[in-house]
Amino acid sequence: MAGKTTGRLERTAASSLPVAGVLVEVALPAHLDRVFDYLLPERLDAAAGPGCRVRVRFRGKLVDGFLLERKENSDFAGTLQWVDRVISEEVVLPPELLQLCRAVAERYGGMLADVVRMADIYNDRAVTRLREAFPGWTGRNYDFAALVIAGFSPQEISVMLGMTLNGVYTLKSKLKRRIADAPAGGEFLRFFA
Repeated sequence: MAGKTTGRLERTAASSLPVAGVLVEVALPAHLDRVFDYLLPERLDAAAGPGCRVRVRFRGKLVDGFLLERKENSDFAGTLQWVDRVISEEVVLPPELLQLCRAVAERYGGMLADVVRMADIYNDRAVTRLREAFPGWTGRNYDFAALVIAGFSPQEISVMLGMTLNGVYTLKSKLKRRIADAPAGGEFLRFFA
């Protein structure tokens, strides 16, 4: 994989973990709801970490996506396309949020790309900032908050987390009080209104 010529441009793949598993932000039919492998150029090696946003060529067009993993090899038998660029080095899809999105997609028979897109649109890194502002919360509280921030209804949260509807309202109220009492809580109150 070292030096590969593609048309007029010669690129060198990253020396370590040169294959990037990317979840493209494109409306896809259900049978294509999966991660696509791309080659990562050496020039993007340091900037491209799991959870960052990248731009790749998909169906002939440049589209945005989330880099979910880096690995040594691909199972794809064809020629891999290159990651065009890293949009942001910031981890916008941390492993916990990805895991939660996968669980929601599996539970409801939805598409992972749609759930991730919805979580990203609604959270604006709010879940990551919430974790930083409230480091002592339990994993369940963070999961609950991520679903609230992503815009799920109390009924949906009840089903996803196996809680009673009354339990959802009680926990939401409890977390809202904790957030309101904290110096850094102001920006999160809008999600718990």
